[in-house]
Amino acid sequence: SEMATHRLRHIAQLQVLSKYNATQLKNPTQLNDIDGINSPIPDRQVVGPVKRNGNGNEDDTVPGILIGGWEIRTATSTIGNEGEMDALNSIAENLSDKLEDGGDNGKSKRRLCLPEIVFIDAFISLKCSIPAEGTTDTKTNEQRPSSIDNSFELIFSAHDAICEWAECHAHFSDDEPSSSSSLSEDQNRASTNFHRGVSIIKSADAKLWMERQERQQRQASRGVIPSSSTVTANIKTKTKLSFSKHSSITTTPNSKQCSTEFNYDWTFSTPYAGAIRLQPPSPSDSADSNPTSTTSFRPTWNPSTSSGIDLSLLTDQSQPILYFDDVTLYEDDMHDNGYVSLRCKLRVMPTCFFLLMTLFVRVDDVLVRVRETRIFSKFDDDATKDRGGRRRRRVYRDVVWKECNWDDLAKYGLPSQVKLWRIEDEEGSGGGQVQQRIHGMLKRIPQVTTPQDLPSHSFLDV
Repeated sequence: SEMATHRLRHIAQLQVLSKYNATQLKNPTQLNDIDGINSPIPDRQVVGPVKRNGNGNEDDTVPGILIGGWEIRTATSTIGNEGEMDALNSIAENLSDKLEDGGDNGKSKRRLCLPEIVFIDAFISLKCSIPAEGTTDTKTNEQRPSSIDNSFELIFSAHDAICEWAECHAHFSDDEPSSSSSLSEDQNRASTNFHRGVSIIKSADAKLWMERQERQQRQASRGVIPSSSTVTANIKTKTKLSFSKHSSITTTPNSKQCSTEFNYDWTFSTPYAGAIRLQPPSPSDSADSNPTSTTSFRPTWNPSTSSGIDLSLLTDQSQPILYFDDVTLYEDDMHDNGYVSLRCKLRVMPTCFFLLMTLFVRVDDVLVRVRETRIFSKFDDDATKDRGGRRRRRVYRDVVWKECNWDDLAKYGLPSQVKLWRIEDEEGSGGGQVQQRIHGMLKRIPQVTTPQDLPSHSFLDV
């Protein structure tokens, strides 16, 4: 199996960590079960046991550090095997057929294909304890102190990202045609095949594919057999994107089975911005059956008018980088129609941590899309306290979405040659220059509106 080839991990030496009251973690604590998430909810707050690697055992090699009360862990993994991918695909398809209320949408079953490369157990985890709120006696309504703290975890994983992408399909119509890159953002948002930034678009080859199919139908009606070159050409277009894993399915564009089953966002443009997971107090914390453990404290993202990320801390070159990692969650070349990748970079300094998750999508000759989620927290930020006087750690989040139709690139002084947008080439010779150049170009792409539940600036207290 392959590993993420462009990954760079750095962890400071033990004496450097010790200087800044940080320690290296070796044995992972119990986190939540990736396989347990089968119902995305607004803040993705889920509870469950742990499984980190393919055989269900804890992976003792997962590195991380403990600093400022935060357990910070990262891990890459091999590409998901056939069994793991089939299981994830089944979960994704079930999500795509169910609405948020848990009911069936009454439509024919939607079929999805996952990205070709999914690092199925890769993750970045930011975890800290939450002061316990005690228990409540249901008879007297009196509060009792608790000796067990809750734990809060902000996690970024391929599984969660794909599940959130899949769930958006439950809001799609079977009959409406794919969205078009020629439509305005507002027109696409008004489509019933657009939900939280997930939409079904056509590749540059799609029009040609449909024209060829119509021509083949006309030829068939006259008893003319299509040439082998025509069939080969069809395989290189959007047909392959939708049907490469299901060759037994008919590819006639007028087929009801084609339009209702294989109608999904093949750019894998997830709106995912991380998942919140909480570990509640153990039931044994209750003295008897009457008191019940309270879990009323549910950290949520609060919209803000400006960013809370302290750039002066991030640009302070006098502070060493204690921990750094670069983790790819998934990627796909869209069968030579473009490229998509979801990638996280984490930096931990003596004063703060900073995470950048980037979704990059390039559909050749159609559009360029980038979605960035930034997470930041200061370790010494003790200005936030709850009504009980308990210290809360503040976490800031910035979400930026950018998108540009291919035909509009020139308006922003950007090139239209596909080869100049091949960010996947950064692994080859001169890869650093490729990355620097493309990231410079991405800064000029215009911003688009984020979904209502993903404000541009927000914070939460834990």
